Amino acid sequence: MPLSYSRKRHRDREFSALCDRRPDAQFGPSGVHRAAIKALQKQLSGRIVLPGEPGYADGRKLSNPVFVFHPVAIIYCLTESDVAEALQTALMTKLPFAIRSGGHCTAGFSGSNGLMIDVKGLAGILIDPVASTATVGCGVEWGQFQQSLDPYGLHVPGGECSDVCVGGYVQGGGFGFTSAKFGMSCDNVEEVRVMLADGSIVVANASQNADLLWAVCGGTGGNFGVLLTVKYALQKFRTAYGFALTWSLNSPSNVAMAAQAMMTLQSRYMLNSICGSDMTLQIHMGFQDVGSAGAMEPFLMVRGLYAGDPARGPEMIAPLKALPGVLPQVSWEQVDSFYVLNKMLLERPQGMPPMPPGPDPLEDKSSHYVSRDLTLAEWTEMLTMVTTSVPNRAFGYLEVYGGAINAAPPMFNAFIHRSSAFNLVMDVFWRDSSDRLASEQFLARWNRLVQAYWNGEVYQNYPSVSDPNYALEYWGGAYPTLQRIKAKYDPHAFFAFAQGVGGDPAAQLPGSTPPEIMAALQVSPTFSGGLARPDTNSTHATPRA
Repeated sequence: MPLSYSRKRHRDREFSALCDRRPDAQFGPSGVHRAAIKALQKQLSGRIVLPGEPGYADGRKLSNPVFVFHPVAIIYCLTESDVAEALQTALMTKLPFAIRSGGHCTAGFSGSNGLMIDVKGLAGILIDPVASTATVGCGVEWGQFQQSLDPYGLHVPGGECSDVCVGGYVQGGGFGFTSAKFGMSCDNVEEVRVMLADGSIVVANASQNADLLWAVCGGTGGNFGVLLTVKYALQKFRTAYGFALTWSLNSPSNVAMAAQAMMTLQSRYMLNSICGSDMTLQIHMGFQDVGSAGAMEPFLMVRGLYAGDPARGPEMIAPLKALPGVLPQVSWEQVDSFYVLNKMLLERPQGMPPMPPGPDPLEDKSSHYVSRDLTLAEWTEMLTMVTTSVPNRAFGYLEVYGGAINAAPPMFNAFIHRSSAFNLVMDVFWRDSSDRLASEQFLARWNRLVQAYWNGEVYQNYPSVSDPNYALEYWGGAYPTLQRIKAKYDPHAFFAFAQGVGGDPAAQLPGSTPPEIMAALQVSPTFSGGLARPDTNSTHATPRA
């Protein structure tokens, strides 16, 4: 092979020739964006995939196939400079764009029909066991991160879905099976690095750009810039106790016993938990496979992780195991590492929801925070409604709060849901249009039911694209502060989507905004590098059309 041979130059020439063979329609009116996309590939360490190429059909998909996009180009970034070049191309062409790490946004905001900028390649993991910190790229999957931490006996609250990436997850809060003990994932962030619209990079921590750190931790991905890396403060945590207990919902008498179990869970394991902050629970409601061919039965399942002395775990759940109706034959309890237990909690006795074989189902969901105690009649009504859903087409769950989540002040960061007992979530699924109507009708009935005890807040990591009141429901009194931070770091709303932070930043800030955030807002951003160009810096970059 000649010494001057470059595989990249060869690939770039092939890509340029491919672009030249494509019809103008693929590159906007009269092919206006062809030259920009060809030039972009020459600057990238990563690659661009165009419509019709191998990998495009799968590459354009998000986690939920209900959202369908046909981007002009998928840009796979391998370096931070790749991200800057992609943003510059979006700025020059004025094409719409979206930033995607894992693609799990429940409202489809990580997809675009313009440029889909994929940052999953930014997946470095640097663990400092002496300082008990980890710096991770936005494209790191939680399963990989947790596996990497396991040998060190170090931990940070992480996602329940192993292929959800750090980037989107942490910016919306981030609940996991140790959140009662250690807080939301975003509560454990020491520092972030964010790329702004012009390609410049800012480091945000307690001593510089503290307002941006505050906003990123709960302000939801895609609002202020591209999150590049997150530095976590890690907890020393190796061994825990995990368990699952199940109640059948296949008869009115069993529903009654399960409702009584919910009353016990509410009085002894939620906001006033006998376990203190050591127990994190999830409570599942849906249908499960009971072993016969195609047979599905409704159930209530409590899964939990006790982060105190593992030897005390059985003692902590003894009141639950003594309740009428519990089904030990489909339950388990075990002491192990967090990494092992987290997988068990998600997969035993079976994954939730246990969908039948076939292509990925389409999905819709809702989230409602609840702060007050429910009555026995309300628990009974809720569980009864679950039994009326199409078998295995609806899956409800409670992410139980309390402990360290609720101990943080309401404006500790942009994640403001600090008074809730639990987040009540309902997912519905369908395979085709004939299934969709029944699933959506059930979700609508469910949403009407839970209005009676909803506190008006919604988990921003579970957005619904049809929600007109998202700003109040996601961020409450923190929203005016987020608007000011948005105006400071992205003054021309280059990063914009249907439920982005926006509006008039001149609104009076709430009195509860932390003083250090008020002070940081008065200081110009401190820049730490990047590829900012003099004609497109963050204060002069033109907004997208």
